Amino acid sequence: MLKAVDQKRIGTTHRTTGKSPLEMIATERQAQLAMGYDASHDDQHAAGELAAAAACFALGSTDVTDAKESGEACNLWPAEWPREILGENTRMRQLVVAGALIAAEIERLQRAHFAAIDAAQQTTLDTLEF
Repeated sequence: MLKAVDQKRIGTTHRTTGKSPLEMIATERQAQLAMGYDASHDDQHAAGELAAAAACFALGSTDVTDAKESGEACNLWPAEWPREILGENTRMRQLVVAGALIAAEIERLQRAHFAAIDAAQQTTLDTLEF
């Protein structure tokens, strides 16, 4: 049995939410999309910002000052992103948000990959003479 302080740090679990970890991440990703963090927004962050923010959440220390003191590499937090979005999060919540941000980065990379393929095919078609 967890102590109350440990339960607060860890947050809700599958037993209390009724969702698996993957379902929790998918729910968070859907919430991000509903807040406007969609494909057009995410495509503006092609320099690894989504993955860097996810790493900060996954490490559990998103404060640069704390990160320097503890030796963690959380100076990864995108400088142009407001720190307020970090908020007060349980450890479980931090990991769920990290997972959703990783999903967003994978989606962005897939779109970029298929856009490059489409552009190459179009270039090939443009050079063909009929």
